[in-house]
Amino acid sequence: MTIPELLIQLCYGLGISCSIFFVAWLFTIRHRNAALADIAWSFGFTAIAIYYCSVCDGWLTRKIVLLTMISVWSLRLGFYLLGRTIASIDREDTRYNHLRQRFRGPLPLYFLWIFFCQALLQTAVSVPFLLSAADPRPGFTPIELASVLLFVPSFLLEIVADRQLAAFKRGSSGGAVCKAGLWRYSRHPNYFFEWLIWCSFAGYASGAPEGPIAVASPLIMLFMLLFVSGVRLSEEVSLKSRGEEYRRYQRETSAFVPWFVRRVD
Repeated sequence: MTIPELLIQLCYGLGISCSIFFVAWLFTIRHRNAALADIAWSFGFTAIAIYYCSVCDGWLTRKIVLLTMISVWSLRLGFYLLGRTIASIDREDTRYNHLRQRFRGPLPLYFLWIFFCQALLQTAVSVPFLLSAADPRPGFTPIELASVLLFVPSFLLEIVADRQLAAFKRGSSGGAVCKAGLWRYSRHPNYFFEWLIWCSFAGYASGAPEGPIAVASPLIMLFMLLFVSGVRLSEEVSLKSRGEEYRRYQRETSAFVPWFVRRVD
């Protein structure tokens, strides 16, 4: 598949992503809960991957493995977020509520713009999916096999981190800081293992003719997770709601990569 053909397929992928986010935006306007964007983000990757795998003439086995990895990851995350959002549909996620409070204009248009930007981002980081689906070479390279092996523990540990946080929230009072399990060694272990999943997708696409392009995907996600909608925004909200307790947690615990706890006097 030539570069122009890849760009055409990415445009179709953008159309799929925009459609999903537009539906999520309509529900956001109705329920005043922009966390529905996270659900659109999660489910959207499965929809895009199905499209790429159906229209590209890559090696069938490679596409089956690709679609399996993407679907188990994105559907698991999507249903997890859907259940959490439905349970608190009248209480918007603090990250989006923080954005709502900071903006001084027409909120529906503001969130429409945010959702459109997320659709663009989703399409951009889905490039490894397209490259893998279009790769006609039979057989797996060592890097592809290593990427699958990286995906499995990263996926399982992301589930563990989500469940540990959910269990903590059920049994804690407001203002407490989660230091259970993986959260003792990283302030955002879910984001870290999410990023490793993106590294596995890039590695899986590395053998394609345009494989080096795939490395941009985990780099973009790393920037987003650290400086835009992940760690930075979550920490702003946590500092506002938990104060000195969270500042101590910041001094003790690694922000992203799980690491040994530092002693704080």
